[in-house]
Amino acid sequence: MNERLLKFGGSSVSNARNIARAADLVVDDYLDMDSQNHYSHGNNFGVIVSALGTPPGKKGPKVTDQLLSAVSAINKEDLDAALKNIYVVRDLHYNILEELRLSRSLVDSNFSALEQLARQSVKRLQDGQQIDLKELSDSLVAAGELSSTPILAALVERKLGEAYKKLKEKEGNHGLTENERKALAKLERCNGSYTVNVDPGDAGFITDSNFTKAALLDTSLETDIAMHYQSLRSRNPNKILFYAGFVAKDVQGRRTTLGRDGSNVTVIALGSAIKASGLTIYTDTDGVLVANPKIIGGTQTVRHLSYDEVVFLAQSGGMKVVQNNSLDILKKKEYPLKIVVRNSFNPNDPGTIISPYSEKSGPKIKGIGIIEDVVYKEFALEEPDDFGVIEESIERYKDVRLLYSACERKDGKLVGRFLLATNPIKDRDNDAYFGKGLIDHIKKEVYDDMPGRFDDDSYMHVPDCALITYCGEGLGASDLDFAKVVETVANVEHRRNSKASVHHLPIFRNSDSVQVVVPKESVDEIVRTTYNQMKKINIVLYGLGKVGSNFLREIIAKYDEQGFNVVGVADSSGVLAKIGGFNNIDLGIILEGKTKGRKMDNSLYPSEIFGAEYLPNSELRKVRDMEKGDFVLVDATNDPNMLSIHLYALHLGMDIISVNKTPYALPIASNGAKEETQKKRRERFYVNNLFRAIFEGREHVKGTVGADLGVPTNLIEILAKDHAWVLAKDAKDRAYISVRGCMSGTLGYTVSELDKGKKLSEAIDDAVKKGFTEPKPFDDYSGRDVLNKILILWRMIATRSGIDLNDCEIEHSSFIQVVVDRYNKDHTDKFDLDAVAQLKGETFVERMRSLDDSFDQIRIEVKQDHTLRYVAELSYDAEARRYKISVGLKEVQKESRLGELTGPNNLVLFSVNGESFRSYGLEPGPGAGVPETTNAIMHDLEEVVKVYRGSSQRRVLAVPENHSHREKGPRKSDPLYYSPRRDAARRKGIPLL
Repeated sequence: MNERLLKFGGSSVSNARNIARAADLVVDDYLDMDSQNHYSHGNNFGVIVSALGTPPGKKGPKVTDQLLSAVSAINKEDLDAALKNIYVVRDLHYNILEELRLSRSLVDSNFSALEQLARQSVKRLQDGQQIDLKELSDSLVAAGELSSTPILAALVERKLGEAYKKLKEKEGNHGLTENERKALAKLERCNGSYTVNVDPGDAGFITDSNFTKAALLDTSLETDIAMHYQSLRSRNPNKILFYAGFVAKDVQGRRTTLGRDGSNVTVIALGSAIKASGLTIYTDTDGVLVANPKIIGGTQTVRHLSYDEVVFLAQSGGMKVVQNNSLDILKKKEYPLKIVVRNSFNPNDPGTIISPYSEKSGPKIKGIGIIEDVVYKEFALEEPDDFGVIEESIERYKDVRLLYSACERKDGKLVGRFLLATNPIKDRDNDAYFGKGLIDHIKKEVYDDMPGRFDDDSYMHVPDCALITYCGEGLGASDLDFAKVVETVANVEHRRNSKASVHHLPIFRNSDSVQVVVPKESVDEIVRTTYNQMKKINIVLYGLGKVGSNFLREIIAKYDEQGFNVVGVADSSGVLAKIGGFNNIDLGIILEGKTKGRKMDNSLYPSEIFGAEYLPNSELRKVRDMEKGDFVLVDATNDPNMLSIHLYALHLGMDIISVNKTPYALPIASNGAKEETQKKRRERFYVNNLFRAIFEGREHVKGTVGADLGVPTNLIEILAKDHAWVLAKDAKDRAYISVRGCMSGTLGYTVSELDKGKKLSEAIDDAVKKGFTEPKPFDDYSGRDVLNKILILWRMIATRSGIDLNDCEIEHSSFIQVVVDRYNKDHTDKFDLDAVAQLKGETFVERMRSLDDSFDQIRIEVKQDHTLRYVAELSYDAEARRYKISVGLKEVQKESRLGELTGPNNLVLFSVNGESFRSYGLEPGPGAGVPETTNAIMHDLEEVVKVYRGSSQRRVLAVPENHSHREKGPRKSDPLYYSPRRDAARRKGIPLL
């Protein structure tokens, strides 16, 4: 049946505001106006409603608790107390109705019936008659759902009526869009009434008479529910059917309730009976969370779970969204109903999909459950049969649930191990009850107080424990994940107690889980630490060229080991993203598509990768919202337009790893220049913020200069030392740093070949043939890339020192400029340098042949013991107190560090306050290349991961204000405006301008 179901939990309908929010979700869904909905819509749907709950983050008695208190008062023949509890619930509903401007008549009959039932029940007890308290309980408690449902239905009715009027008015004035015409037609078919209230007990939900935890009859599940729904739908073809959750009736027409997880039993029984196309459960969290948010704020959401995983999590103390009572119905019916758990307070989040089978997506952890008040016992056994006898005796002990038991040998002796979940009761000595009391119970029941059994040295009793369960497909079978848990637990216990270097309590594992018994006081720390070690590290990759593709292969190789999770892959066409992240197979498909020349907007990807979705590059926020937790944006492009993406990513709280030089080296106008436009002023402000983010530890740029040599990292280390003189307010007291280096592998290889006596064109030809150049060689021989690199280093120094980024003189000539100048001096026909810029390969080499003689003349004039190198320098004029950049072909001593360079090797040297240039630990090496650049990304990623996992601190260096920073920039509402405070708060992003 092309029907969908929505279910609202108690927190989603906890007060007037939240009920109005739920009503808006229903209305938008009905009119199909929610463009953020990630799941397909059917034409019709039903809504299941829980009783009023408590708002998220607040405590207080629930409606059900108040009504149970009324039952207790009735049993004590205290009519006043019973009525008081009923009136509390009634007044709560009245207040909500008043705030929503709805009539009390919606619930009056329910509470009048409760009051009458309470009076009759007390009178019967006073007259000496017996009453069934459980049956009474069901009759009273059911009023919660039977009262909340008509309130939500009435509000939806009114909102749809208002929507109808607005659409009719717009139709007459301006006309309607296609979507609006469909919505209006749907409303018109309802003939002015849009909702129907349904009492499940009168609509096929027939149970046994096991009050408070009744079970639906087979005939109900197989035929009755579906038959009644079809009948209702045939009479109300376009209306929304509202069902009260949790409630039913037995065959005699008496009110029953469906026990634990009852509202979910209602919706799943209905969904499986009518073969619904989908079910959305609205709660107060962004789907099923990996860990308790009270322990870990901002915990990640599990995007895909199987039925079995959901049940196991709930049983192990994890998030109880859907439990075994309801999912057993699906297994019995063998209907693969897809369930989506979403947040009614954050409906744009995609939530969690629950389906019959698990979808593996790299990182394995899917939930952390905690069962507290656990006791561990270990008994020395004389005979193997003793184990079973003791086990049965423990199971008969009141307020104890056996979680685990095993008979095994320990140090050569036979022992029985038992893990017990206990139910502590107020005003009872629980330590004694579950300790010595249980031992005495076993002695008496099993061994008839036989002397010598269970002396102090024959058993172990460890109270005040907790059982932590880590679950996920294949997690228990992973030695790496198991080792993470064991090591973390041991480290935490060692910190708390230096003697506890080895964890002495049980650790259990099976293929899909690891369970560890820990002291109760260590739970929060152990959960936080293991979560940090096992959580996903989310990645968005921009650029799928040679470097980006190679990086993706490296990520695949370390996907499970490092917990990486690629959520989006982008190129110039847009972003291919997936809720919950791509798995290894998905990423393989993307890489294969790249070899076939596909772009990310290729229509084949969504058909080949389940759940893949194409988005424009500007929709970074939507990509981030497809997963929770820590995010890294990797920029492997060469696109200057990535500046806006970088700033927006910082605004969204992401870290950035970049090997793209262009955003950092963008030409920016001087502050206050007459020719400066508003766009240029904004651009300068953004570039400033980008460099500030480097020193705030959010922008990682190791690979922008020298690939994996670590030049920017080394400079940061120099700038981090003795910040007092780096940040001196008076310029004359401020330290200055000079830089000198060869920063191009292509140009380095070329001059090395020239050192061998080759002609200029021959050296360039070799470089082209060996793949050292870009397709258009002038891109390398222009020296622009080298200028960008020294410019990045200068701007890092300027940012750290509080100097305007433009307070620097720049001289730049291309690699062949000096040769062209000599040619033009010696020849009447001028060499057109601009004309060679677009030439490729052999054509470029052929044009260079005309410069061979001119270069030979330059080579002759080089000083003895000197050689030519293409050098970038950043120098400081102490008198003028100003920096200068100089880039070009220069003479250097052959025996100098730069003169000794060979092949494509790069080297960068630094000088502080005029001291001799030295490498500060840097060694010559390739400054470019796919493997080297990929390694730079991976090394930056390793450092970011250490911060995310808590094994190192984020390094933040102070950056002083300067007039460029203090100028009037964009408003703080601008999505590209970045500040550490905003970043720390991770406030809600806004669309990219």
